[in-house]
Amino acid sequence: QMLKNLRQRHGVYEPEQLAAIRHMGGSEVFMLLTSTLCRSAEAWIADTLRPVAERPWTLEATPVPELPPDLEMQIKEEVSQVFQEVVARAKQYGMMLNIYDIREELREFASKREEEIITELKQEGDRRAARMATVIDDQLVQGGWYDAFWQVISDLGTVKAGIIKGPVLRNKKVKKWMSPQSGGGRWGVAVTQDLVLEYDRVSPFDFYPAPGSCHVDDGYTLERIYLSRSDLNDMIGVPGYSEENIRNVLRDYSTGRREWLATDSERAMLEHGTTEVLAMNSNIEGLEFWGSVPGSMLIEWGMKGADIDPEMEYEANVILVGEYPVKAVLNPDKLGRKPYSMDSYERVPGSIWGKGVPELMADTQNVCNAVARALVNNAQIASGPLVEVNQDRCPGVNEIWPWRVIQSNNQLMTEQPAVNFYQPQVIVGPLQSVYEFFATQSENQTGIPRYAYGNMAVQGAGSTAGGLSMLMTHASRGIKEVITHIDKMTSGVIERTYDYNMLFHPDNSVKRDCRIVAKVP
Repeated sequence: QMLKNLRQRHGVYEPEQLAAIRHMGGSEVFMLLTSTLCRSAEAWIADTLRPVAERPWTLEATPVPELPPDLEMQIKEEVSQVFQEVVARAKQYGMMLNIYDIREELREFASKREEEIITELKQEGDRRAARMATVIDDQLVQGGWYDAFWQVISDLGTVKAGIIKGPVLRNKKVKKWMSPQSGGGRWGVAVTQDLVLEYDRVSPFDFYPAPGSCHVDDGYTLERIYLSRSDLNDMIGVPGYSEENIRNVLRDYSTGRREWLATDSERAMLEHGTTEVLAMNSNIEGLEFWGSVPGSMLIEWGMKGADIDPEMEYEANVILVGEYPVKAVLNPDKLGRKPYSMDSYERVPGSIWGKGVPELMADTQNVCNAVARALVNNAQIASGPLVEVNQDRCPGVNEIWPWRVIQSNNQLMTEQPAVNFYQPQVIVGPLQSVYEFFATQSENQTGIPRYAYGNMAVQGAGSTAGGLSMLMTHASRGIKEVITHIDKMTSGVIERTYDYNMLFHPDNSVKRDCRIVAKVP
């Protein structure tokens, strides 16, 4: 189905359909209606998301439901200190104390201090949330999230789902500038190997969830991954990776490795326009597994520790290249979540895969193509007259041109002329009406009206500014539903990045209990 969607977007007929068209003869025109609506959907989504702010998400500090125990003790100590000061002052001046009045004043003091401390906690929480948001945004920029995000939007609109992966911890070379104070009086640069967070677009063609899954975290997942030799070299020495197996892979697959699938060639043609990317690719293909693994297999791999029970199941991450498992670690997420966020243009209840724009309008695209072919064929046939020549009276006349004199004779003399002209009927107008009707149906099926992508040829209510504004408002409801799918993906990525920072970021001043909020326009 995803290959069909790609063919439809790129204006390529299905093989059996093209064979039938060529058998009948005539035009092979393919109207790129699907391509127009796919691009319009992507542009509409981008236009909806980008004006919201610099980023389509934010962090908000969670409310403080009650004071922490240490702050409660602090308030009690302050109340006790105030009480002692009042008693000491009364003794100094020989005053009699009314315990009830003092108790009420102390309650008011304690209540006021509690409100002040809660306000301070909220303000500090907001400051920490803002600092955490800045840290995450920097990690997203450095890790390539924004580039991957817009590629995923294209997948979401074209095929059955868009998938983004991250954060993924990788060993990379990082450039760091050294100030004049540390660089001997001038700016310098140092290159180090650091673990950095990265984000990737995962092709839906390379993603294999467990059968029957409704969500990424329902069962196992497999991803076809493509590693360069430098990627494998960077894995050496990283905890959880097998140096011996990595070196075996580098030795055995020095010129690359790929498990060819039947769809790879056509997929390369549709995605890249050539199959040379397959022949010239020296990357090494592997499989990355996320799911439940028996403890006995982890122990056999070499994972040791009192916490590994051979009879229990553990959520793990494993990378297999050929026959060599190069990585096996426990899933670092305590909830067993996988580092993937996935959603579709139109969801299908009970399925992890949804539908893209091409799939929603496949029938109307086929009808529009058929009408367009008929229209072109009719225009060709009706562009000039059909000529009938009596070969008995005008032998050898096979061509005709302006002012030609055709000589005839009296042989088989009848009332009919030796040369007859017939003008085929032009039915382009009615065919255009049929085309427009089904083109409009495709807009209804996808929820992307023509006025949403700049085509002002709208009749009825759309012919006035007020009416067009009302139509745009109603049409935006459909795209806002798609935006909520994207918000879900975005929130998943941000939440996983936030969790990583709460556990491992060295700056404690950015840490605070927060919730991720997607900014829906």
